[in-house]
Amino acid sequence: MVIPSVAEDLRPLHILVVDDDPLLRAFLADDLRDEGMTVIEASNADEALTYCQSNAPVDLVFTDVQMPGSMDGIGLAHRLSKTEPGIPVIVTSGAVPVDSLVPEIPFIAKPYAVKDARTLIFLDPEFGATGHRMTSLLLVEADILVRAALAAYLRECGFRVIEATSIAEARMFLADVNASIDLVLAEIGGTDEDGFALASWIRKERPAIDVILAGTLETATKKAGDLCESEPSVTKPYDHQLVLDRIRRAVAGREPGRK
Repeated sequence: MVIPSVAEDLRPLHILVVDDDPLLRAFLADDLRDEGMTVIEASNADEALTYCQSNAPVDLVFTDVQMPGSMDGIGLAHRLSKTEPGIPVIVTSGAVPVDSLVPEIPFIAKPYAVKDARTLIFLDPEFGATGHRMTSLLLVEADILVRAALAAYLRECGFRVIEATSIAEARMFLADVNASIDLVLAEIGGTDEDGFALASWIRKERPAIDVILAGTLETATKKAGDLCESEPSVTKPYDHQLVLDRIRRAVAGREPGRK
């Protein structure tokens, strides 16, 4: 497995982390971002495949094995080896026997130490955290192409972004009273329940957290732009219309029939 180095590419590695456990996924993703990586999060193999086929940069996929959907992590690795052979894949599992895995696919057993996952992913040790406390934003969006673009935009603006692929995942993050979340940006029409129900629950259970609801892609992007303009750590302007156009192009380029 050949993984491009940061020095060679002169840009951060783009790591796609795939796991249906949102807490474990977010924990690893945050750690990798602290090391200077660009991390995209997916909750299942189908979502990950959609992102890999969108022509967005992906240098490596780190995936769980057992997940809901049309394929598991091993199936994703096999699919990518045929359709995107340049993307290396690392799989992880706590339930699948090691001897049932394909030998040529790198494997790390759960539970794993994040430092061991970092070592396997071959991170450059010179990258580190910025050292200041960023505003934590929980982004709730079902569509991986929309979510990845909005999350990247908000991170460029200085936010620490936690990604939830559904309102059920968002509730898991919010149920942890020790989780540092300052505000929530959520779509109104969720795949499992609507954003109004989530907002009502937050007002009751976590009243200190601000909630922003967006009914359309345009609204979500505009609200993200408003947040960026109000963030004191922003040192350069960002045009939310450019982000909106980027998202529209990505969605329009999705394979026919793929959601």
